[in-house]
Amino acid sequence: TYDVTLTVTNNEGCANSITKQVTAYPVPVAGFSITDVCDGNPVNFLDTSSVLTGNITQWNWDFGDSNTSITQHNAHNYLTPGQYDVTLTVLSDNNCDATFTYSVNSFPVPVPDFIVSNSCLNVTSLFTNTSTITSGNIQTNTWDFGDGNISASLSPSNLYATDGSYLVQ
Repeated sequence: TYDVTLTVTNNEGCANSITKQVTAYPVPVAGFSITDVCDGNPVNFLDTSSVLTGNITQWNWDFGDSNTSITQHNAHNYLTPGQYDVTLTVLSDNNCDATFTYSVNSFPVPVPDFIVSNSCLNVTSLFTNTSTITSGNIQTNTWDFGDGNISASLSPSNLYATDGSYLVQ
């Protein structure tokens, strides 16, 4: 708390003063963390803002895609892949504010698909990976043939030793 004095003087040299106490409050520190930045899935925004004394009472989010929110924590879904500058402005109960901006990259989600040939008992079945992604590259493939066998090959094969239906993933 500080004592602030204002003295005003007119052209004739007459002066008058007033002293008031002014309290300087700490500025909050705005911040957030994110999880899951895959296109089509909600990005979770967790507010990590803090202030030394008092409380944060308002949150103003700008997700960089014309969407906003005033809740403390958010889940936001980006409709298209890209880079978005997300801004959080917080306000303390002492009317002090702070802003934090972070660039979020929303990545396209791959679309898995495949075709299979020769699905006969005791004959090697050939699996052709026809998965797609709108941009970038698919980095890994993990196959589960439904019979206990797995593979990480791009387009693998599998031999079914027992007749039946198998759920391939």
